[in-house]
Amino acid sequence: MRRLIGVFISIPVRDYGLRLVFISLGCGALLGAPLILQWTTGGCWWVLNNPVMRWLGVRSYGIYLIHLGLMTHVLARFGTSHGVKSTFVLLLIGLTAATLLGAELLWRFVEHPALQRRLPWRQAEFKQPATPATVEP
Repeated sequence: MRRLIGVFISIPVRDYGLRLVFISLGCGALLGAPLILQWTTGGCWWVLNNPVMRWLGVRSYGIYLIHLGLMTHVLARFGTSHGVKSTFVLLLIGLTAATLLGAELLWRFVEHPALQRRLPWRQAEFKQPATPATVEP
């Protein structure tokens, strides 16, 4: 691992394309390692398997739907009038909180009730056929 980091650091700054290749490979390894672990052992890293991550996972579609529209609206309204760094910090803290709150409300009042209404219909589709009773003479 130290050698890989050393190779990355030693790449000249002007060789931007090669740095992008190493960054892409590193990100791919970070995404691929948990998948390979889960596929081979059935386990998962503790960082990815905890109540906070499960909460985020259940609400991830709501987070996806809300964050971009909210960010676009806030940036169009306020812009970077407070400076780039201040705007970034305000967006990071404020929009993260607003997005998580919106995703929770979307899950509680839209997604979860819709899934509850869908369940009886879906469960009938996947029921195992009843095994016929064997009659012994």
